[in-house]
Amino acid sequence: MTERFASATDTYEADAPFAEGATGLAHRATSARLGRRVFLKQLKLAGARDWKAVELFEREAKVLAGLDHPAIPRYLDSFQDEARGSFVLVQELIDAPSLQDRLASGAPLSPQQLRAIVEQALAVLDYLHTRVPPVLHRDISPKNFLFDGERLSLVDFGAVKLSLRESTVMTSAGTFGYMAPEQILGQALPASDLYGLGMCVVALATGCDPTALPLDDRRGGIDMAQVLPKIPADLRRLVEALVKPGLAERLASARDALALLRAPPPALPAPRPPAAPPAPRLSFARRRPVLTAMLSIAAVYSAWALITHALPLPGQTGQLGGWTRGHVQIRTQISGALFGDHDLFGNAHDVDALAIGPGDLVASGAGREILLWDRASGDVLHSLKGLPYGAEWLRFGDDGETLWGGARYDAGWIRWNTRTGAIEEHIDTQMLPGTPASGDIVDFGTRGARRLAVLVRASDASLTVYRSDDGALSRTPIARPAAHAALSRDGELVAVGLDSPSADNDHVGSMVVLRAATGDEVARFSLRYLDAFGFSPDGRTVALFNSSTVALHRLGESAGESPRPIALPLHGYAFGFRREFTPDGSRLALASDENVVVIDVARQTVLAHFEYTSTMLDGMLITSFAISPDGKLLATGNHDEVVRLWDLP
Repeated sequence: MTERFASATDTYEADAPFAEGATGLAHRATSARLGRRVFLKQLKLAGARDWKAVELFEREAKVLAGLDHPAIPRYLDSFQDEARGSFVLVQELIDAPSLQDRLASGAPLSPQQLRAIVEQALAVLDYLHTRVPPVLHRDISPKNFLFDGERLSLVDFGAVKLSLRESTVMTSAGTFGYMAPEQILGQALPASDLYGLGMCVVALATGCDPTALPLDDRRGGIDMAQVLPKIPADLRRLVEALVKPGLAERLASARDALALLRAPPPALPAPRPPAAPPAPRLSFARRRPVLTAMLSIAAVYSAWALITHALPLPGQTGQLGGWTRGHVQIRTQISGALFGDHDLFGNAHDVDALAIGPGDLVASGAGREILLWDRASGDVLHSLKGLPYGAEWLRFGDDGETLWGGARYDAGWIRWNTRTGAIEEHIDTQMLPGTPASGDIVDFGTRGARRLAVLVRASDASLTVYRSDDGALSRTPIARPAAHAALSRDGELVAVGLDSPSADNDHVGSMVVLRAATGDEVARFSLRYLDAFGFSPDGRTVALFNSSTVALHRLGESAGESPRPIALPLHGYAFGFRREFTPDGSRLALASDENVVVIDVARQTVLAHFEYTSTMLDGMLITSFAISPDGKLLATGNHDEVVRLWDLP
C-alpha cells in the first residue's frame, strides 16, 4: 500500500514505512519528477515532545542542502506536509545495509573491507570538518554508515534518531559507546567524530558493542590491550590514536588520521633462522581418505562448472569480455559459475551503457569503466576517461569516429575521438548562463558524424533542447514543462506527457508531440495505463508503452486510424522498458527484466521473443542493450559484466 506526498516541485509515492518511532517514519518512495526511487523521512509533530525535534529536523535539511560529496546521500527536497501535520525530508536512496546490520548478523568483514571503510569514512569527515564553518556529525556510529561491500555512505545529519528510536540508548547528540568523553559533557569537537569512528572499527573488528568491552581501570576508556589483537595489524596504530580518552593524546583532524593510515608500517625485526625440518608424515590422502574423496568430487564439479560457464549461451553469436578481459572481475565470474551468484565473493558491476558503431566498434560502460572494443578481435582499443562515476548512455556518430556519452543524472556530456580515445568536447549545461542549477538528461539523439541533440529536464520540470554541432552549442527552451518527455533523433520533435493515468481519467494517459523550435503541436496520442513513449529514428513513428502492450502511431494519421495495441508475450506485467528501433525503423526491440521482444513496425506483429530464464542468465535483469547500424546485431548487458551479442531476425 502506497502513500502520496506532494511538495511544491514534486510528488512522491511512498511505500509502507520500513522504520518507525515515536515521532517519525522512514519510507522508500518513487519521485514522479525524477522517475527513480528516493528516501523519504517524515517527522510527525503530534509525537514530538517539544520543538527541539523540529529544530533538529530543519537543521538537518539545511545542512544537507549545502553538502556535495559522493559519500553523503544527495539532498533532493524538504517541505511541510500540513495535511499530515509533519515535516518531510527527501534524499537520494542508498539501498545498502548499515554497519549495524553487519554487526547484528555476525557477518565478518575482511581486513581489506575494514580498511576501505576507515579510509572512506576519514575522507568524508575531512570534507565535513574543513568546511566553513566546520560540520560536526556528532553521531558517528555503525547505524549511520551504509556499506554495500565497496562504497560507504554517511547518513543522519541532525540527530534525527530521536524521532526513530532504536534499542540503543540515545541522547540529542550521539550514541552511548561511541561518544567521546567531552561529547558526553556537551562539548563536541572534530576529534569527537574521530573517536566515534575509532569505536566503530573496534565494534566491527570484535563483533561487540563498545559498552560490553572491558574497561582500563587506570587510564579510562576501553582496555585496548585486550582489543588490539582482534584489529587488523595495519589499522592498530590508527585505532589506538583515535580512541584515546584525552584530547591531548587523540588525533585532532581527519587529515592527520589519513596520513597515519597511509604511512608505511614500522620495519619488521630480522627473520629467525629456519627450524629443522619435521619428521616425515603420512600423506594427507592416506590420513584423510574420505575428505580427500570429497575434495576430489568438488574439484571435478568446479572444473565442469567453470568450463560450462565459459561456453556461449543458446543463440548467442559472440561476446565481449570474460574471466579477466574487459569489465569482468575474476572473482565474480568464479562465484557466478560455481554458485550462480556473481556477488558472493565481491560486487559485480551492471553493464549500464552500450552502443554499436559502424564497422566493428562497440562501446560499453560498467561501474566506473568505459571501454571501446574491436568486435572482430574482442580486444579493448581504449579505456575512455572523463566520467568519474561511469556512463549511463553512449551513442556513436554516423562515421564511427565520434562517441558521445554521459551520466543519467547529470546535464552534461563528453565527445571522444574513437581513433585516439581523446576527449574532444566536454559540456556541462549547468555552467551555461541562464541555465537552471540542476537537471538531468532524459533523452538524446545524434545526426550525422558530429551532431548531438540532448533533452534536459531541470529540477522544476522545465525542458530544454541543447544541440552540439561540431562544437557549436545552441539552446532551445520548450514551452511545456513535464515529468516525462522524449526527443526525436534529429532533435526537431519533442514528445511531452500531458495526463498521467489515474482514476480521474479512467487510467488513460496522454502525450503531445511538439516542434522543438516553435512549440507548435503536431499530434496527440493516448493509451490506457501509459508508462513511456519514444520516437523512431526518422521521427515519423511514435511508440506508446504500458506494462503489457505497445501502440505504434504514424504522425499524420487521423484519430480514427489509431492502431490496435500489440500485446507483448511477457509473463505478468513489466515496467521500465528499454527500447530501441533499428536504424531503418522497420523493427522495434524492447527489453524488460530477462526478456527481449522484437516487433515488426509495418505489420505491427511480434517477430521474436528472447527469454533468458532457462539459461545461465536466470534472474539477471537486462541493464542495457543496443542495435547495430545495419540492424542485424543486438548487444545486451547485465549483472554478469559480459557484453553478449545476438543476431536479430
